Amino acid sequence: MRSKPLTATGVVLFIAGFLAACAPQAGTGQSTLVSPTPQRTVVLRQAPDPKSLIGVTPQAVEQQLGAPAFDGSDGEARIWRYSGSNCALLVIFYPEADGSIKSTHLDARRLQGGSTPIEPCLREVVNAPRA
Repeated sequence: MRSKPLTATGVVLFIAGFLAACAPQAGTGQSTLVSPTPQRTVVLRQAPDPKSLIGVTPQAVEQQLGAPAFDGSDGEARIWRYSGSNCALLVIFYPEADGSIKSTHLDARRLQGGSTPIEPCLREVVNAPRA
């Protein structure tokens, strides 16, 4: 017995039958081959006021921003760096006359170089993914 070659009409009927299998089931409104993608809700944390990060101890800064990505020193200065998606926030600490260490300066830098406003960088830092 010889098989007959498919005609254009036969190909069209085959494709139509295949697509009909993917159509929504009667009364359900859902396709049998498609599964919904779960939605992700992103909750952004509110950044602290930059003024609240000046004149405080390293522990107070860490309580508000978490552990720094970098902890270094330059002479008497202690420098903490926090990373955002497009910037780095530097918190600089100096020893006080009584021997305690307090933050004295904030600086925000673009990753490509140059300065950037502190507030947007601080928002990036507090909402950056944590390891």
